[in-house]
Amino acid sequence: MKRLFFDFLALIRHPWILAIRPLLKTRRFGVITVTFLGFAAVAGLVHSLFEGTHPAEGLWWALVTLTTVGYGDVGSVTTGARIVGSLLMLTGIGALAFITANIAAFFVDSDFKKELQIELHAIHERLERIEQALADRGPSDSKD
Repeated sequence: MKRLFFDFLALIRHPWILAIRPLLKTRRFGVITVTFLGFAAVAGLVHSLFEGTHPAEGLWWALVTLTTVGYGDVGSVTTGARIVGSLLMLTGIGALAFITANIAAFFVDSDFKKELQIELHAIHERLERIEQALADRGPSDSKD
């Protein structure tokens, strides 16, 4: 267990994880993704219990079900396994849509922020020019 913990620490410090850290923090993307993947793994294990197969078969079934590939090599026969499969399919559709939407939003949001910074910089420069022009003009001589 101790080795697994240190392997996990090494993994989260890996350069590619550091590169995607901003994405993982956006809109609780990392927490929701890990939670969903945990649910998918549990669903696969529960499926293997209902079907009486090896846990690896259940995990394979969960992966095939989530990706909607449906090779047909592993299917649900028992009612319990079909219920688990139905839940996995329904949550899988929502979770994969969430993951895809957040990745797209991350890139769109970063482009939007860049454009906004450029616009704000242009407004700031224009305001400085106006203030300088007013200062160069001096106090107003006109009387109300």
